[in-house]
This record gives sequence, structure tokens and C-alpha cells, in this order.
Amino acid sequence: MLPAKIVQDGTSKDRAAAPELGASVSDGPTSASPESKQLGSVVVARDASYVVHAYRSFEFATFEAVAGQAVALVSATLEPARDAALAVAGLVHPTAGSLTVLGVELAASDARRLWRRAAEPLPRGAVGVGAFKGLLDVDEMQTVEEAVASETVLRGTSADEAGILDYLAELGLATNVDQQVCQLDPAARARLSLALACAGGVSVAVCDLDDPFVGGLSAADACVVAKAAQAFATRHGACVVLASREPAVADVVPAFALDLVSADALAARAASEASAGRSAQSDANAREDAGASGTRVIGDPAMRSGHEGGDAR
Repeated sequence: MLPAKIVQDGTSKDRAAAPELGASVSDGPTSASPESKQLGSVVVARDASYVVHAYRSFEFATFEAVAGQAVALVSATLEPARDAALAVAGLVHPTAGSLTVLGVELAASDARRLWRRAAEPLPRGAVGVGAFKGLLDVDEMQTVEEAVASETVLRGTSADEAGILDYLAELGLATNVDQQVCQLDPAARARLSLALACAGGVSVAVCDLDDPFVGGLSAADACVVAKAAQAFATRHGACVVLASREPAVADVVPAFALDLVSADALAARAASEASAGRSAQSDANAREDAGASGTRVIGDPAMRSGHEGGDAR
């Protein structure tokens, strides 16, 4: 089993991958420890699973999210990361293990407890959720400004025009404020989903970068949005939970949890980049050696003043 890279607070180490979404976990203390409370852990999952009859989603998910941080939940297929993110929002209840959000245990070990937990939602305005098609839809005929203003009011926060415009500019939507949602490209739709999740000064925001609402976000754009989420979390002391199928997203946030396939993909990507870096350094060294010896390197623009087959001038 390939080790998974663990990233937390700027440090990295290798740890054996665990099954399913628990393949990589944040490197922090448990929710019960004094260190965890001091760091401001707001989401703590320990071996959380969601299995209902024949439907198997995330299993043994273990991660921790700290205030002021973004955490990426990455799975090769849509459902595990999406369902884990919805669980953080209190919209899906793990059937095994533990998941606490803002000190509230959301996991359920049996049907009766599941029903009781569903009747005990998280406090209003504590957790914000982005667009989830078929569950939390966005009016495509609204403008970006109208959509975010409506969501802000729903969370019990005033929504003055100047404040909304500043907020949208902070998340890279300044040029989209008057556009209807139906006119947005995938990158702008992903930013809008993030803006909807973070609106109203929530403590925890949940956003799915691969939701059908977004519609085909590129790897590069997914990383840009993830960086924006991390920057927002840092400035506002919020915790932003991102679901994605793109392993590269895990490289741009401080903490992440991966399934096994995504862990393999991330490790392969890191190995490829390391190999490319060594190759580039080797080429640079060769050019330096060639310049020192006066030997012309065919195809090197810096050496084109030399005569073909002779020494460089």
C-alpha cells in the first residue's frame, strides 16, 4: 500500500494510507485533547463511515479541520468526498465512527439515533453550504450579487450592497456581479459556490468543486479556487471544507484527506514533478559545462554564435 503524504501547518511526513477517505489525515491532535481545543479544531472525523444498505460512500474517514484553514476531501469518484462534505454540514449523518462539528456529534450508530440527530441541526448561521445540484440549487436567472445577497439574508446577516460587492471582490467575482448565474463559466461558478458557502460570517463553509452546478472545472482552476478558499479562511478565521476529485487540490491547502486512488495519483504526480525537476537541473548543468569548455550545444539559442562543428566564440 502506497504511503500517503500528510500536510498540516506547513509540515509533511509519510504515513501508511488507510482505507477509503481516511487514506490521508491531518497531522493534528484529537478533539478531546487540550492541544486540539487550543488550535481551534472545529471539525474532527475519526473512522467516520456512511454505508446504507447497498450504498457505500466514504469509509474510515479520518481528518481534522482547524479554524483559519481550508481542508480538501479528495476522492476519485464523486460520492465519497461529496457525502463527507455534506456530513460536515449536517445534511448526511455518518452511520459509524465519529464526526463532530463545532462540538456537536453528528454520527449515528443506528436508525433511531440517526432520526434523533436529524432533528438536532447545527445552530443557524454556523455552517454555510455552497451549491449542491438537486439538494441546494441556485436560481440560474439571478445575478451573482442577488444570489449571494439572498444567501446572506437567509443566514440572518444584513446584506448591504457595498458589503456584498467587497465580499465578491475578495473571492474574485468583482467582474461577475451583474452576470446571471446561467452566464458563468465553470471557474466563476466554482467561486460563486464558494461565496455562497462562506456568506454570512459562518464558522464552517462547505463547497463541492465537482458538483454538477460547477460543470467541468479544470485542475488548474480547482487549485486557484482552493487557494482562494485558504486565503479567505486565514483572513476570517473560518474553516472551509472542499470536496474534489482533483488530487492536485491537496497540494495547495494545509490539510487534506484522500481515498486510496487519489493518494496514489498524488504520489505519482509528486514523483513525476521531482523527476522533471532533476532532468531540468541536469540540462542546466550540461549547458553550464558546455559554456565553460567552449563546446557548442546544438539547438541552444545562447550558443548560436558559434560555427557549425567548431568552437563557440
